[in-house]
Amino acid sequence: MNEKPMNAKDITIVMTKQLKETIRNRANKESPNEICFVIGGHLSKSDTHCRFLTTNVFFPEPDDYEIQHGGACRLNPEYLQRVLLYCAENQLHIIYAHTHPFAGGLPHESSTDLDAAAYMPAAISEACPGMLVMTMVASADFEGIEAHVYRPSLKRRDPIDKLLVCERGKLDMLYPTSSVLRDAEAEMDEDYVSRLA
Repeated sequence: MNEKPMNAKDITIVMTKQLKETIRNRANKESPNEICFVIGGHLSKSDTHCRFLTTNVFFPEPDDYEIQHGGACRLNPEYLQRVLLYCAENQLHIIYAHTHPFAGGLPHESSTDLDAAAYMPAAISEACPGMLVMTMVASADFEGIEAHVYRPSLKRRDPIDKLLVCERGKLDMLYPTSSVLRDAEAEMDEDYVSRLA
């Protein structure tokens, strides 16, 4: 079992339905190619939880890719550097994300993704001190994700527990493929969910 140290808070990604639809529409527009995108946001912390409140999404244009096809995508370093500089200047934390168009509903990181994850989040974290860095792979319809947060003090990545999609009067909860809560019969904290809603 992957136990977290005492100082590692559970992290939940919170986004509006409108932002989710924006990502889904862009993925559909560029299908069957994979797309990369960067989600920016702010943190809301309590003693036990850390919520990543999404505020921005940055989509590259075709010229911003080194590689883009149905099985892979990679951004030009210059484009990624511009996005990271903007996020650092505006005190945004980030999720570096891409789609797996043919993965179905439960995407998993590929061997290429795992190779990149071994150095990329640490490199971004070192270049942008104080920035929380997450990685995400998503299905093309954005109904399934796998997401991890890089913890610089521990030099490792941990799974993200939940993705909450909110709209007025409604809250949908998605459990990432890698979430320890996905198969557990854990009861939802009703007070926590209603406060967020």
